[in-house]
Parts: sequence; C-alpha cells; structure tokens
Amino acid sequence: MWTWNDVGIVLSSKNHGEKYKIIDVFTKRHGKFAALYQASKVSSFSIFSKVDIDYLSRNETSLGFWKLKNEKQNWIYLLNSGSHLLVCQGICFLLNKALPHALPHKNLFNFAEYIADNIQKFSEREVLSLYAYFEFVLLENAGFGLDLGEQNTDVSELWKLWKRHEFTCDASRGDIKNSLENTGNAIERNISHLANNHFRMAICRLV
Repeated sequence: MWTWNDVGIVLSSKNHGEKYKIIDVFTKRHGKFAALYQASKVSSFSIFSKVDIDYLSRNETSLGFWKLKNEKQNWIYLLNSGSHLLVCQGICFLLNKALPHALPHKNLFNFAEYIADNIQKFSEREVLSLYAYFEFVLLENAGFGLDLGEQNTDVSELWKLWKRHEFTCDASRGDIKNSLENTGNAIERNISHLANNHFRMAICRLV
C-alpha cells in the first residue's frame, strides 16, 4: 500500500460511475494528483477549496483514493461577486490544464494557496489584477518568461516581493494592493502581444 498526507487546492471534480468522483488536487509536496472519492449527499471537495488529505493506492501507478481530513471552502464567501468566482474557476482551470502529473511546483502552489486564503480581502477590481499576475507567475514557472521592461517599476517591485516570498503577508498591506492595478495593466499589455497564447485563449473559452 502506497500512502501519503498533504495539503492542496481542489482543481476539478467529475463523476465516475454512480458511487465515485474523480477529484484533481494540486498538492504542496506531490504536485497535481487525481484520485477517487466516494460521492454522497454530504461529500465535499468543492472547487478551489483548501484541503488536508490522505492519499491511498495499491502502488505508485494505480489510481488511488482520497481521504478528506479537513476542508476550508474559500469560495463560499464569494457568492455575491461574479469576478471573484470567475477568478477561482479560471485559476483551477488553468492549473488543471497546464500542470503535469505528480510534479511539485512550490512557487505556483504558494501563490495559489495565498489567493485561496486571502481572495475575499480583495475588491472586484483588485482580484482581476491579481488574476493577471497569477497568469504571469504561471507563464514564468512554465518557462515562458515575460520581459515587462525595467520602466515598469511597480511590476518589478512586486515581482521582487514575490520572489522573496514576502507576497504571502497580509493582503491589506498597501505596497502590494497599490501595485496590483499597475501590475495587471502591464501584464495584460505584454500578454496581448504573445503569439498563440494558449492560457489566454483557454480562459476566454471558459468565459
């Protein structure tokens, strides 16, 4: 029996027969994993929830099972905001499509976890800029570095904060919130010039 415990962000859920669901979870130490979970009226694993889970399987190649130990349903506080819900769905969609199986991505996970824990603290305008910055981090970690230019001071300063892992501080900090709008605008301009941008097209299809 192969088992491990981890924390993660739920990316997707789809029915598998009458009794089970296949749940994709982006975990901190093991990367993206899919496993079975028995569906019921009280079953959880909601999209973009932060979960503490056990994984159990016969071996490293067979499809295993999730055992849910704890769940924080971050999206439940955002039902009155279409922008926040769209950002949650967009982040899950892109991570599920872009991430390979069982390959950890520390920076991406830390950022996704930060958004999951703090998304309700941002206004609708700020959360859209935060999503644009998430796309930038995703492209950077996928090997498609963007040259935002030295003149974009707000972008470079925010990027330095994130690289030093100071971005995980409280979302109310003025230096981060004041940089988000300029960051989002600069990233949007650069992304719009990328040829064959699969990530952008994917979220457009989702909308």
